[in-house]
Amino acid sequence: MNAYVFIINSHFIRSKKKLPAWTTDCMSETGKRKLKEYGIAPPHSLSDDPSDRAIECPQCFSPNTKLISEFGSTACKALYQCQDCKEPLD
Repeated sequence: MNAYVFIINSHFIRSKKKLPAWTTDCMSETGKRKLKEYGIAPPHSLSDDPSDRAIECPQCFSPNTKLISEFGSTACKALYQCQDCKEPLD
């Protein structure tokens, strides 16, 4: 059986499918925290259930956000709006 081996966040991952060269799963928790401190909503893990994802506003930290469009400023970003402070985020 052929398998690919990847290192993600210092963990060895064995997969039957070839994964992309880099995903946001490769980001450390420190990196995600620094994005949030800068005002950028950090990405969720690819393994997270999309229906369970609460996108937190990086401005007011409210989880009360609404998906506006699945495609934001680029095709790989979704566009959300905070329902409390009305700030757009992607």
